[in-house]
Amino acid sequence: MKIRTKLSIIEALLVLGVLIALSVVIFFTSTIIALKDFEMLSERSLSSLEQLSVRMDSLMTTNSRITVEKARIEFGIDKFEQELNDFVSARGARFLSKRQTSELQQTVGWWNQLSTWYYQPALDHMDLMIDQRMDRLVGDRGLFQTFLVISQEGKPHPFLAAYQTLKNYQLLIMDNTETFKTRMDKLIGETNLRANTIITAGTRIAIAIIACSLLITIILTSRFSTQMAKRIRLVGEAMSVISRGDFSNELTIRSRDEFEELSKNYNALKDQLKEKLDSVLDFMFRIGSLQAQDPDPEAVLALVVESAVENTEADAGALFLVDETSKSIYVSDIIGMFPPPYPFPERLPRQKQEVDEYIRNKPFGLGETIIGECIASAEPCFFRNCSQELEGTTFPLLEDDDPLYVSSLIIVPLSLPGRILGAIAVARRGKTSHFSDLDFTHMRTFADYAALTIDNIYNYTELIERREIQREIEIAARIQKDLLPKRISEPKGTSIATYSKAAKGVSGDYYDIFPIGKGKTAVVICDVVGKGVPAAMLMVMIRTILRLTASGDRKPAQILTFLNRGITGKIGVDHFATMGMFAYDEQEKRIYFSNAAHLPLLIYRKGTGVFIEMDTPGLPIGIEAGEHYKQRQFQTISGDILIFYTDGVTETRSKEGREYGLEALKSVVRSSAQLSASKIAERIKEDIDRFAQGTSQHDDQTFLIMKIAEIT
Repeated sequence: MKIRTKLSIIEALLVLGVLIALSVVIFFTSTIIALKDFEMLSERSLSSLEQLSVRMDSLMTTNSRITVEKARIEFGIDKFEQELNDFVSARGARFLSKRQTSELQQTVGWWNQLSTWYYQPALDHMDLMIDQRMDRLVGDRGLFQTFLVISQEGKPHPFLAAYQTLKNYQLLIMDNTETFKTRMDKLIGETNLRANTIITAGTRIAIAIIACSLLITIILTSRFSTQMAKRIRLVGEAMSVISRGDFSNELTIRSRDEFEELSKNYNALKDQLKEKLDSVLDFMFRIGSLQAQDPDPEAVLALVVESAVENTEADAGALFLVDETSKSIYVSDIIGMFPPPYPFPERLPRQKQEVDEYIRNKPFGLGETIIGECIASAEPCFFRNCSQELEGTTFPLLEDDDPLYVSSLIIVPLSLPGRILGAIAVARRGKTSHFSDLDFTHMRTFADYAALTIDNIYNYTELIERREIQREIEIAARIQKDLLPKRISEPKGTSIATYSKAAKGVSGDYYDIFPIGKGKTAVVICDVVGKGVPAAMLMVMIRTILRLTASGDRKPAQILTFLNRGITGKIGVDHFATMGMFAYDEQEKRIYFSNAAHLPLLIYRKGTGVFIEMDTPGLPIGIEAGEHYKQRQFQTISGDILIFYTDGVTETRSKEGREYGLEALKSVVRSSAQLSASKIAERIKEDIDRFAQGTSQHDDQTFLIMKIAEIT
């Protein structure tokens, strides 16, 4: 018997067992719900009777009008009769004993008798009192108070007799209702006990049936499982061996069922995997040998296509590469009669030389043709049967006798993180010859190594030509140029000027000025440790986080704290930045300042001629994620000049080796205090250049001047 037949039987048994168990659970659940509902209805009817009894008991003493009390009693009677009817006709009543069912029916008769003999006469008497306008006499005093008032008058009155008659009805009703309630309470207690007994017994029966059905199913499946265990263990051991890279083990099972077929397929797959693995290793060896002899990129690319065709037993193959400048796709190498991924002109002969030349002379863009789409998406494409899967595309679907006919096609992109190099495509031309999933998987693995190989040879060539260093400098300089503000948004009542000069092509200094809302402007200066692209990328991160977190509601200390948390841990330990930041409030003309180990903010008070160096404690950005920065604030005065600068300014050296120093900077600012911010910046630049004349700049120089407008 085949395994699938055995499994079908086991499956049927499992389904049957589940259905039986489910049916039992549904039946007993329905029964339990009905009994619980029956208990609830009994309690509700008893509660309604209790409420009616309380209403009758308070009839004579309440202050309500007779019409109101009569309506309340009638409502209580109707409610109780509805609850009693629901209780007697409930679905759970069918589970009671014959005696209990009989007593339940008698309960309805008792109530009908009680209602007819006592409740209804009392209500009729109340109607009579209302007809005799005694309701108006009673008013809101109540029956008892009215009785006392009339009795004290000492005169005969029809109300006195009517009151006494209603009082007698009340006493009869209370006595008989109490007797009826006692009987009903006893009956409900017995019926609830009966319901709980049935629920307990039903639950036990349901559990027993479910357990039996599961036990039978387990026993039946256990034998089959035991028979399969040995064969499954053999397969598992074989898979464990092959997972360790050992392809020498053979799996032999003679069972005349699917396990025997599985063992044959396993051995065939093992041989194919070994063959594919050997082919990749052979490719790696050949590439290594070729690079050791002559690292010629063209030879490497040709070997990539040749190996891809050999390893998949393809009839043709081609290597497509992406031109990074034009972003177009061109063919690099072709083996066999590989068709163009677009219609081939009928006027041209279908010969390899003409076809290859046509493909080479007609590049296409990313996203164009099947190959362009595959490269653009960076996802491998497998078309097992081209005539069915490529219909409606630009790929030529031809008759099988055409030289350009393709029956099966694999396209795998050559991609690296953040970069796409191109793709390898292999094709089969036989009408019944199609690639397998194993071929597709192998090509994906092969493409990963081929991409690394091609990238390595490109990098090797770039290093030889010494282009990589220059390229990095250009990228970093471009990044830094894009970071600096194109136009300075000066706050109202101020003027701002900036100056920044790199020491060697790429500066580690960064400044920014941007509005943050609510009439406030952020001013930032930063000195990044390190050079080149890493330092430029750190500037990108700083600028991005600053602009995301800065707002009119946040003070500079909070912004620096957020920035530090976002940067720390995302960069190398040897990359960090000192930073100073202040926010200027246009309305209050107030400065809010915070510092992350940068040079102090220099403030010149024109009115007094005094310089103030403002600083706050704090580590550089990117050192300690838990750092909380402090903040200071001060009121600006008309004519104040604020100077942010990097150490490249004050540490500028003369040809004698002397430093420019902070005092020289202060001297220029003091002597130019009456000028605009841009003129002051020009004076500082000229003074530094004059001081350093004849020497080369050893550090980046950046400063920022902000002047508060003078009130005339």
